[in-house]
Amino acid sequence: MKTRLYIIGLSIAITAFVAANAILVFKEDSIVARNYYIEDHVRVAEGDYKRELEKEAVAVPTTSFSLAVNREDLKDVLVEQGDAVTNGQPIATLDTTDIDQQRAEWDARSGAYETELRELNSVLSTLRTAKSRSNSTTSARGTSTGRGSSTDEVVDVTVTSNVDVEISEDATYDSAMAAIEEKIAEVERELAVVDAQLTSTSEAPEFVSPIDGVVEKIEEYETQVIVHVTPNEATLVTFVEEKNWHEIEPTQPVQAYSTHLAKFYSAETSGKGTVPVTDNRWKEIHGQFEEQPDLPLYEVQITPSETITELPFGANVNVTITIDEATGAMRLRDDWTIVRDLEYAEIYSISQQGTIGRIPVTIAFDMPETQSIIVSGGLVNGQLVLDDKFRRNNAPAFLPHPFELPSWDSVKALGWRDYLAFLLHQYKDAPVEEPVE
Repeated sequence: MKTRLYIIGLSIAITAFVAANAILVFKEDSIVARNYYIEDHVRVAEGDYKRELEKEAVAVPTTSFSLAVNREDLKDVLVEQGDAVTNGQPIATLDTTDIDQQRAEWDARSGAYETELRELNSVLSTLRTAKSRSNSTTSARGTSTGRGSSTDEVVDVTVTSNVDVEISEDATYDSAMAAIEEKIAEVERELAVVDAQLTSTSEAPEFVSPIDGVVEKIEEYETQVIVHVTPNEATLVTFVEEKNWHEIEPTQPVQAYSTHLAKFYSAETSGKGTVPVTDNRWKEIHGQFEEQPDLPLYEVQITPSETITELPFGANVNVTITIDEATGAMRLRDDWTIVRDLEYAEIYSISQQGTIGRIPVTIAFDMPETQSIIVSGGLVNGQLVLDDKFRRNNAPAFLPHPFELPSWDSVKALGWRDYLAFLLHQYKDAPVEEPVE
């Protein structure tokens, strides 16, 4: 009986000893030195990577001129909706006999517009300088100044108090500058209309078109008549959801393609709206190509590098917007990072000596579509990268044996002394593992 109990106790002790040793040896943070067998790994290769957004766009007029004439000054409208007009062509006759007085009024309005433009450009310059200083201050404090870092800075509204532009007290620099630029474009159009009247050589009391274009529509009101004229040149607009709105920035490259003309256009983004578009005829046309046209959409302006005159307004154009791009970069699985933030991460890699190390890398951008990241710094072409399983720094690693066996001639080329020298060299230079953090 005693012998049986002794055997049972000894068996339990041996089992416990073996189990304890197994735990010490094989648990992830074991203090026992080990060589790691590497199964999941990849050898990175340099390449050029892009993250793109494919959308349907619409050809729209580059701008629109609204030619307003008071009814008491109007004698007759000379054009109809859809008529083509040229620069300087009369679109209406005026019911006045004092041409000099009319020109004096136009001259006064021209001077007022020029003064307003100078004030607006001065405010815009001040805002740009203030934004630049804000970015420099933020950078000096050690905060990232990457994409969108300045959009949260609130503008001092007293800077814009001397111009007729509505800017909220919590406006950011970007939104304030966008409002000023929009006002500048509006005043420039008004100035172009007045200057066209002043440069007209006609002796008759006429109101002329400031551009070559088409009469888009004529609106008649109780006190005035407004003739809307659009130029012949077209630009492009598309509409994006909020998740894509945050990724759009000015001057992003765009590749546009017209299937009707079988022609490519190079372009770039030039602006985006901050308010969802509701009542807009171009959005209605664009909605024909959207899978979910009822979602809130924001307008994105796209400026082609060459003038588009071959397409009618409302024509569909396919556009590809390059959201992010990197050259000479590497792609990795995003779940292979050990620790990471927006721009930096750590990964496991194997050195030339065959040891494992944690190395920092710089992230250019994420590619959620492929669940990967694009690394722009920290790796070299051909470097081995491992998955995120725990491994000790400086621990030796070995990869799966190759399927291709060495030839008999290569085996005979080395003698036992060569193998012994190699083994002694490896033992001498064996690395020391770092303690677990």
